Amino acid sequence: LLTLLLFGRMLGAQRAFEAQGEVVPDAKPASYSVRVLEEPQVFLPREAGDHATGREGDRYSPRVTQVRALCLLLTREGVALPPAKVRCSFKLSPGLPCSVLSYGDRVDFQGKVLRPRGALNPGQFDYAAYLRNKGVAFTAYPEAGTWWKLPGGPARLSFLRACASLKRSTEGALCRHLDYPMSALLDGILLGEKSGIPRDMVEDFFLTGTVHILAVSGLMTAFVSGALFFALRR
Repeated sequence: LLTLLLFGRMLGAQRAFEAQGEVVPDAKPASYSVRVLEEPQVFLPREAGDHATGREGDRYSPRVTQVRALCLLLTREGVALPPAKVRCSFKLSPGLPCSVLSYGDRVDFQGKVLRPRGALNPGQFDYAAYLRNKGVAFTAYPEAGTWWKLPGGPARLSFLRACASLKRSTEGALCRHLDYPMSALLDGILLGEKSGIPRDMVEDFFLTGTVHILAVSGLMTAFVSGALFFALRR
């Protein structure tokens, strides 16, 4: 029975993904509106000993080159769209200050929404398959000056928005108290955020067979669960 239920869920997920792929049938430039579904990743050049988070109050610092987040397509040219997920990579420019994005924010942009390309060579990383496993059908790469955050935000503070805010605060505390790349390493271990870890450090973990440390492991989950169980039991 469990096998049949899992098989049915797999078929349902596959049909839902195929339906997403029909939401944007062409790659023509248009105006889109999306809603952010996670705490965005911030990309900026860093050096050893750096304490920068990429955020200066409610604005991104001039050093930030890109902000990437999973989003939900809402409208195209003002027309409402069926639900579809898109991985947006918002480009930034030092001369164009942008407001910090967070879970639940709404963003408008001008550009293309594309189907991700699969691997072209045997053994190459298949980005399309990676996104498909996450239920993401499209990608978008809005250039600096072609996207903007709409004012207001969600009317109420949801649980997921509170979790995203807590994650951002934790990352800020790690950057303030630890030098880079130690702050990025601890960020990957505690929160699973590996985008800031230097490539050579990741390769060192691969070569020594300890790359699993960079993931939020079952041991870490068991530790947190055990602590919560003990506290709630008391």
